[in-house]
Amino acid sequence: MAAAYPIRPVRRDEFAAFRHADEHAFNGPGPDPGRMELSARLFEPERSLAALDPAAPGYAAGAPARDGDIVGTAGAFTFQMTVPGGVLPVAGVTAVSVLPTHRRRGIARSLMTRQLAEIAQAGTEPLAALWAAEASLYGRYGYGQAASTATFRFARGEGVITTPADPSLRLRLAAPKQALAEMTAVFDAVRPGQPGLFARGDLWWERRTADFEAERGGSGPVRCLIAQDAGGPRGY
Repeated sequence: MAAAYPIRPVRRDEFAAFRHADEHAFNGPGPDPGRMELSARLFEPERSLAALDPAAPGYAAGAPARDGDIVGTAGAFTFQMTVPGGVLPVAGVTAVSVLPTHRRRGIARSLMTRQLAEIAQAGTEPLAALWAAEASLYGRYGYGQAASTATFRFARGEGVITTPADPSLRLRLAAPKQALAEMTAVFDAVRPGQPGLFARGDLWWERRTADFEAERGGSGPVRCLIAQDAGGPRGY
């Protein structure tokens, strides 16, 4: 049962083992060095929980976790999120996973209930939010659908960029990092009135504009399209 798998916060020097467990659980692209380095800087170890397997070879209670020791994960980021009427602190839940070798043992339930109990006990965040890979799994913990997303695939010739209807607008293609100032200006103007958007500091903008080949899905480099007029950027 889940009680056989001790759960504890993760130390910073255990980040690699924590992240590798999450990558295995989601069949991720693997530890790209640049991606791992940036993820390590975003990591909040005191808000990250790991379920450990005492039967793992070499496991020792209190010793740093290694690859194979961690069989389940759950983490959270400290965010400010726009809600109707204002901005509130929110726990950005992330990296909820269990290795396929250890599923159906109550590990995910133990991680989620402990995480929510700790958020409530701290009393600083009235909300917890997550972008779920399988949304149907989280209703049992009190989560509900707050937003929808859509993905579009364009075949060759279907992605023609037309001239804007407003003649004052000009379109410009750029690499995301080269358009950071314009994107930040648009995002900061829109965020106060758009529930669900998180405030982004420099580190989160770095993650948002990162272009790791492992995340391209076989496509080319990420590009950004800026729409602007004489007053500055209007969209991206």
